[in-house]
Amino acid sequence: MEVEDMHQCDDDDNSSSEAEDDKTVEDDSIDYVEAPILTEYFEKLQNRIVKDGKQGPQEYDQKHNTFWIEPPSPYFALYSGPADPKKLYYPRVFLWSPHRLVTTVLKCPDCRQKLNSKGFNTNPRARRVVDIDSCFYIMSSRYRCTNKSCKTSLNAHDNRILEQLPLHLQAEFPAYLTHRSAVSKHLGDLLRIVMQNGMGVHRLQRALREFHTLRHSRLHLQYLNSLVHRQQYPTFHDIPRGSNPIIYKRFSSFKDREGYAGYIPSTGYLRLVYTALIDQLRPLMDKELAILGGIILKGDHSFKVPKHMAKLGGSSAFTALYTLCNEYEEIRLQLLVPTKSTTHLEAPLKEMMNSYRLYNHQQPDLFFTDNVKGDRRLLERSLPSLKRTLHTNNNHAHNIQQSTNVDHQKHPVPFLQLPSNVSISLIQSNDQVEQAVQAIRNKSDSISGSLVVGFDCEWNYNPITKATGKVSSIQVACADSVWLFRVKPSEGVPRALALLINDSNIVKAGRNVKGDLKKLNRDYGIAWKGALELGAFCRRRGAIERGTLGLSDISAVVLGGKLCKDSNLRLSDWESETLEENQVMYAALDAWASFKIFESVKDHDVFGKILPEHIPAGLHCSLQYIGSPVAFGHIAEQVIQ
Repeated sequence: MEVEDMHQCDDDDNSSSEAEDDKTVEDDSIDYVEAPILTEYFEKLQNRIVKDGKQGPQEYDQKHNTFWIEPPSPYFALYSGPADPKKLYYPRVFLWSPHRLVTTVLKCPDCRQKLNSKGFNTNPRARRVVDIDSCFYIMSSRYRCTNKSCKTSLNAHDNRILEQLPLHLQAEFPAYLTHRSAVSKHLGDLLRIVMQNGMGVHRLQRALREFHTLRHSRLHLQYLNSLVHRQQYPTFHDIPRGSNPIIYKRFSSFKDREGYAGYIPSTGYLRLVYTALIDQLRPLMDKELAILGGIILKGDHSFKVPKHMAKLGGSSAFTALYTLCNEYEEIRLQLLVPTKSTTHLEAPLKEMMNSYRLYNHQQPDLFFTDNVKGDRRLLERSLPSLKRTLHTNNNHAHNIQQSTNVDHQKHPVPFLQLPSNVSISLIQSNDQVEQAVQAIRNKSDSISGSLVVGFDCEWNYNPITKATGKVSSIQVACADSVWLFRVKPSEGVPRALALLINDSNIVKAGRNVKGDLKKLNRDYGIAWKGALELGAFCRRRGAIERGTLGLSDISAVVLGGKLCKDSNLRLSDWESETLEENQVMYAALDAWASFKIFESVKDHDVFGKILPEHIPAGLHCSLQYIGSPVAFGHIAEQVIQ
């Protein structure tokens, strides 16, 4: 099997020192030059195979039945003849001539005409393959199309040839090929295992260096021991001729291209080979995932993996890795997402449910997540089978709430409704922002003094992890209009809206409005001016007893209607590309209620205000302590002495 799209991944450099562990793939992709000793050895093999004639190489006959040409064992190589270390440099050779092994005709992949064998390559004569403790070589036949107008020429190890062979013959091919180099299947499989178990390519590369150099050292030691034996028990070749002593050849170093020609791939090459292998295996892995079922699912975001990924312009393309497992801890879904928003999960979850139906799996009954309220709507849409459990649990929770809120039901407070004459504008594009801001400024220009508007913000919040997202919705309200500005965290607040927020003539009224404005400043660096805190504003004017009341309670007291603060809405996904209608109404009503509360209370007198000198007698008043009345009375007649 050839690893495709790896033309940049070829690793033909012979260096293997510690300093070169982190070399880039480009540094490793220099042209491979075959060692002279190997060229001589391969040429002899090719000449011998040619002499074998039409019967084919002797390795393929019934006596041998092998693809491998094995060099002599070191002992026998050194036993007879002059002591020559060259015999120990010869590698294993895999002989690949599939046209001699099949009864069908190999066809040209371009024109589908017959291919003829044209012997072997000559430069280089064989393809080097990195194995665990040494390198072996693949010697492939070369084919040429018989169609004179085509003239296609290709090697027997080409993927287009391998695909024409029976599967059980394809399985004999021992390597994963890159453009000019290769790794053995044993090493490729080991690479996948060590990567999946956290060993990494750096440690594997060091292990390969140890194995390869250890084999070289053992052969060197075996050669030296054979020389000592020859000194003790000399043969005919070890007897000096005349006065000249016998000089034995030195065993070459590991990296000597004229000798042993050892080679260890770089970490960059190994990493890209692994990536290419996974790319080929991915369809099979996806298929295996699709076959898995699960009635109890659990999903969560992990923020560790993206930290180890390359950045684009100093920023990460992804912020989290979302993983979904079944009850057996088997990964059922996994994908990198740019934000923690559930928007990116809807399509993959629906595809997962399609595979459930395809393989007739039982539909999920339970889903564990750290943000149940925020994820509920997504899960209901994508996994409809969960609605049964959610419906049952909701009914149970409703019954509990009814039994614990009897006192509140004695004096029910209705929910505040947005009047029909109030328009809601959903602002998303820059042109819409410009138009909406101009409409607000026109209202400001039409009055004397400052314009007070209702103001509120929404953002994602996880009550379990306490993680908060950036502000993704800004609401501004007047008497008859509410503008809901959508803010994309990746793009920030539009300039026109930012200038409006920093305009002191546009006073932003709301409950904890300064907290909202400070969060805008933290998230997007937006400066702000003109904030009016409704809690303190209403308390000073006697509309409420405590300034710490929430907006819903203030609305109930001042406007006679409370606000819906359903957690499913409050903690829903505000970064979703499309807000649901109830989300829009929830956000708009908060801002409009803030404006109406201000309008209702602004004409009340302020507690603690210095009274004018002449006050009409009989005016009702109260004595306040810490914002609460402790006595009531009226202004008496003033006696002027």
